[in-house]
Amino acid sequence: VIDLMKPYLAKGREDKYYLRSARWVALAVTLLVILGAIVFSRIEKESMNDVSLIVTSIFGGCLMGLFMLGFFTRRVDGTSATIAMGLAILFNIYLGLGALKWLPPSFTLGIHSYWVGATVNGFFIIIALILSFLLRRDTKNLEGLTVWTMPRRAVKATEEDG
Repeated sequence: VIDLMKPYLAKGREDKYYLRSARWVALAVTLLVILGAIVFSRIEKESMNDVSLIVTSIFGGCLMGLFMLGFFTRRVDGTSATIAMGLAILFNIYLGLGALKWLPPSFTLGIHSYWVGATVNGFFIIIALILSFLLRRDTKNLEGLTVWTMPRRAVKATEEDG
């Protein structure tokens, strides 16, 4: 409350106002966490490891794909990655709802929840690469930022250390 409300949302109020606001925020967060726990308890699961894999797969989204494109390609720019990420997030929501069995079986692809993350990452990479060919922009200097543009001296030093 002090970090957001006092400097940005409600400037110059009395401390009593901020204390009252903090209590309301704490109540709202408590109710949200309880609701999340109820939803979480109703997810079909075999063990906590199973739940951990499902949650990581569904909420991991396309982060690994984004890093892989950044490290291993020079082709995809910010515009292509942003559009592909938006589409991948929508695809992730769709697959996540299907994996949680919140969609009718006829509307799902039947992908197991463990595979949602890998599928979304693959979808993101393919869409980003396709968009990079369609929306080709001027290339920027990527020296030292990708595997293909690393200085030779750094590569030799790591080979000697390993």
